[in-house]
Amino acid sequence: MLVGEQVLVHPKPIGRLIFPNCERLVTHAHQDYEFMGGDPEFFTVWIPLHDCPVDVGPLRILEGSHRFGIQTHERENLHVPEIPIEAALGDGWVGGHVHAGDVLIFHSLTVHGASPNRSDRLRLSLDCRFQDARRVLNPANLVFAGESGKSWEKTYAGWNSDKLKFYWKKMPLTLVPSKAELSQRAETEESPSARAKFARMVSQLD
Repeated sequence: MLVGEQVLVHPKPIGRLIFPNCERLVTHAHQDYEFMGGDPEFFTVWIPLHDCPVDVGPLRILEGSHRFGIQTHERENLHVPEIPIEAALGDGWVGGHVHAGDVLIFHSLTVHGASPNRSDRLRLSLDCRFQDARRVLNPANLVFAGESGKSWEKTYAGWNSDKLKFYWKKMPLTLVPSKAELSQRAETEESPSARAKFARMVSQLD
């Protein structure tokens, strides 16, 4: 209903473990498009893995903020880019108790952030994303570009079935930047670490 018949589920869900009373790990206001790129017409599914009352730090949403387009994120002296609360455009913040079994689905341009975890326990949640497979996709969302040594081969090593492995490779995806552009950057980037990053991306797109 949201994206059409050709649904692409991004293959790298993100698990989050948010410690109590740890201000530096609080997720401040932002849009997911800032970090995911590609086509802004994708959606995030936020899934708490337990009852999540307000003091445990559930997400809250700036209502109507997706209608204001891409909003400016500040980066200077910040570990993670964020939108200053006073500058965020929308109709007002909404949130509340989220129960185990609930999911929160929102557009990539929806401004959102976490309430601080003021409880005495971890907040455990999962971020998943999906889009129309016919829209462009940032290839970084398909690969492990960092130096952690992660790979799909290692991820799939213990799987008993091949049915769902590399499911996205069976879809006619449009990658932006393209594999050819990534290959060029793997050769021309000034920084050795940047060249290595793009080379890792290319190797995992084969």
